[in-house]
Amino acid sequence: MAADPQGQPDACAPLRALLPAAALALVLAAVRLVYLLWGSPYELTEDEAFYWLWAQHLDWSYATKGPGIALAIAASTAALGDTEAGVRLVAVVSGAIAAVGVAGLAADMAAPLGPRRSARGALLAVGLFNLTPAFQATSLLATIDPPYLAAWSLGMWAGYRGVCARSGAGLLVLGVMVGVGSLFKHTALLLPAGVGTAAVLARGCARVPLRAWAWLAGAAALAAAGLAPVVVWNAQHDWATAWHLLGHLGIGAEGGAGAAAQGAPVGGAGGAGGTGLIGAKYAVEFVGVQAGVLATVLAAIVFGLVRSGGVGLAPAARRVAVGIGLPLAAFYAAVSLRTRVEGNWPIAAYLSLISLAGATLGAVTEPVWRRGRGPGDRLAHFAWHSAVIAGAVVGLGMLRLDLVRRGLERLGPGAAGAVPIGRLVGGMAMAAHAERLMAGLRDQGLPEPFVLSQHYGRGAQVEFYLARAGGHAAGRPRVRVSSSRTGGRVVQQELWPEYSLDEPGLIGRAAVILSDHDTPELWRPYFSQIIPVGVLDGGVRGTRFGFVGLGFAGMPRPARAGY
Repeated sequence: MAADPQGQPDACAPLRALLPAAALALVLAAVRLVYLLWGSPYELTEDEAFYWLWAQHLDWSYATKGPGIALAIAASTAALGDTEAGVRLVAVVSGAIAAVGVAGLAADMAAPLGPRRSARGALLAVGLFNLTPAFQATSLLATIDPPYLAAWSLGMWAGYRGVCARSGAGLLVLGVMVGVGSLFKHTALLLPAGVGTAAVLARGCARVPLRAWAWLAGAAALAAAGLAPVVVWNAQHDWATAWHLLGHLGIGAEGGAGAAAQGAPVGGAGGAGGTGLIGAKYAVEFVGVQAGVLATVLAAIVFGLVRSGGVGLAPAARRVAVGIGLPLAAFYAAVSLRTRVEGNWPIAAYLSLISLAGATLGAVTEPVWRRGRGPGDRLAHFAWHSAVIAGAVVGLGMLRLDLVRRGLERLGPGAAGAVPIGRLVGGMAMAAHAERLMAGLRDQGLPEPFVLSQHYGRGAQVEFYLARAGGHAAGRPRVRVSSSRTGGRVVQQELWPEYSLDEPGLIGRAAVILSDHDTPELWRPYFSQIIPVGVLDGGVRGTRFGFVGLGFAGMPRPARAGY
């Protein structure tokens, strides 16, 4: 692979330039950890609790994802305990690693401009990463995204070195990061395609030396080693993950099942299978949401290009930054033609653009706060500073959405309803409500009741807070899930024998039911009597209804349920 047309300096110079940026990333991580330990008002979200539950049942893989997030949360809770901060430590550490990877790529891109601009570009890249609301969230919440982004970030940096500096070590690190990233999210497999696209766009792979093929083969072997646990587990479980991924695309019967498992009524307008005008609607929505995610980054790039005084990055470096994320962005753009794409799914594609934005800003020859003279310069100045202010305001507001919501309530319920806090509260109150209902059943002299949830995440969330409160007098709480037996797909709890609804000892017992819908008819076939409870405490989102079921009669397995 030919070297970058600008000529790559020695490998150590960008690393030295990276030190201030790495120090900033560590300081921000420390601040976030202090916040999580003593200042965060948020409970675990359903997804976070679900992955925490995986960490209590370590395995080679799981029905929907690889084992990465379970292993990461197991390690973080070993350090800080089964608390919100303990679960979320993985997000804080991953956010710092991702910021360093973004800064490293920015330092390498700006290295031909000199060490001062390289260091400034890396520092600005860390700032931009932490000013982008999507990455602010992933540095605080323990989903699969934070460690996946960390692996992608280090992998893209290593891939850039492998392509532009013909670094065999860079290619090997790329392979390792693809393997690690795929344990969290399978789209990590698109990173090599991104690095290859970047090489083509930079005209850097016209001729591949024999030695480079050997390094590439080694990288592929390392990536495959990371996938091995997932493949082995799926071979033993009817390729559950493949069925799950197909269900996300609405392919086969599993698409409808997947929608039901998320809380949509069976046969309703789920998220999958959009065609015609619906597919176009999803695509337009995808473009709009991603434009919002990218606003700060795009503003920085435009501002840097306008203000760099003609000494900015060479076109080859810009093409590399675009090429790295292009396959992933194109993949999700194609998916949006068929189904709704969540706003966070493609965000790894933008990490290289943050590096580009940082390196571009690092080339600016005058203070960024100074306003230029031309109309285009003034517009770029306004866009950049507006994006920075918006990122700072959103980031600070994100830390206490409860206070933001309380302030907006003075403007009316509509304004307060726009604050997305429903996912971050309610689990503790719901668990306490469930425990009170169980205590009432015990007071009637009934055998020990159990908790039955229709939704996997809600069940995990209630189990986490029952465990922390020391509830469920008969021992460790175990919330069973009925997803596949009430029209949804098979979920992870249903694959664990100790959570089975086929356990003979459950027959005749009472249950506290956490239902997605206020429909007692759904539960009557399985109990001798159903008593509606209404909306459970903590039911901010309006989909948390409770019932008490007496005399459990069993729930038959479906003939075939999708994953």
